[in-house]
Amino acid sequence: MRTPFRPLFTVFMLTLALASGCKLRETESRSSSDNGDDTPVGDPDDSGFTVGVCKKYTGSETSGTCTAGNYLIHKRSSETTALGTNPATDRSLECKVTTANYSSDAMINCLVEADELELAYNGIAFNFNVPSNMCEYVRVMPFHFWNFRPALNGATTAGPTVVTYDLVDGTIDSTTMVTRTPTGAPLADDAVDQAVANRAGTAARCLYDYSESGGPNCCEGQYELTVTTRDTLANTNVTNTTRPSWGGLAANCLAGPAMRTQGKSVFGTPIHKIHYVAGTGINRALVAYERDDDGRIMDTAFTANHVAGSADLSNVNTLPLGYRSYLGYAPTPYYEFACLDRDAEVKARIQVFVREWNEAAELVKYRAADVTADPDTAGNETSPSLPTEPNNDYIDWDDLGLTDFPESLDFVAESAESGGGALMSKMVPAVF
Repeated sequence: MRTPFRPLFTVFMLTLALASGCKLRETESRSSSDNGDDTPVGDPDDSGFTVGVCKKYTGSETSGTCTAGNYLIHKRSSETTALGTNPATDRSLECKVTTANYSSDAMINCLVEADELELAYNGIAFNFNVPSNMCEYVRVMPFHFWNFRPALNGATTAGPTVVTYDLVDGTIDSTTMVTRTPTGAPLADDAVDQAVANRAGTAARCLYDYSESGGPNCCEGQYELTVTTRDTLANTNVTNTTRPSWGGLAANCLAGPAMRTQGKSVFGTPIHKIHYVAGTGINRALVAYERDDDGRIMDTAFTANHVAGSADLSNVNTLPLGYRSYLGYAPTPYYEFACLDRDAEVKARIQVFVREWNEAAELVKYRAADVTADPDTAGNETSPSLPTEPNNDYIDWDDLGLTDFPESLDFVAESAESGGGALMSKMVPAVF
């Protein structure tokens, strides 16, 4: 498992990497190893409501060519909440709904299987088709998540609403800093203060403002600030109360394909795209993430939303932190394509999960219906023996577990052990 580094070290580690002669990741050349069929996008097909996957997509949203390559998409045979699959049956099931009948048969989950570097390098797109006689509207919302922690668990504001401290000879006396709710009750979560002194020690910084480390400012709203300014030389104390703003937006902590593809609400959260399709149907592309031509590569957690079998989408305690609800907003932990009637009732729905595989040999086993195939192999490469090269090269949600936010998705980094220490050998700013 590769452990994500934290944004607090971003500037330092980037400086270290460049100073030690390390190069930024260069653009790799593309190969022509695709073996999937090309699917035209544009004319609706009345055979069913389907979602296909594209390793490469060429064209516009309404017309083009979807090339699956060696990506595989299939329906899960068991529509339980656990995200396990049976390769002996599932791998051959088409991601398709034939009848929109407001029943569980019309609500399916599908899985995309992809090699991790293929996914990180190429990105992913989808081709969704809805027949002309099935729906009045189609609603689309891609996967997205909390990349940074935006607030306290159960909080209604992204940061404290009352802050007091003493400023002694121009520097905050941290022992006097208190952060409170409007009712006067102390704010605390895991014994962490909700506001701290900024790096210069001259002002308060909300805990959810990551801008000093190159991240987003997710702390929003006004707060009551009371500062007692002490001048020890002049022996003066002056207390002032103001109502400044934290200056950020909670939605700045969101990341993922939806933050690229969707319009935004007044709160900065992504909004559904709704298409009117009655009598015409629709056949369109959704380019969730496409790698830049300059060679910047994203960790697969940006696109691969699958979580191993224990995750239960109906039980918040089994969800990764990045998928949970904060400030009343829960991100969409899947790529959703929904068929709606005139009253926005769901007639049929396809939810897609993308699973990345750490070793090509394991995905080959899965394609051959081997039930022992393991997408999350750990350890280092053994053939040939490369003890410093991990099988798991890119962070996904199984690596993050239930206790961590991604945070490192601002960058992709690979580490190499040298002299007993980890050196950041390649480091590339990601694109959001």
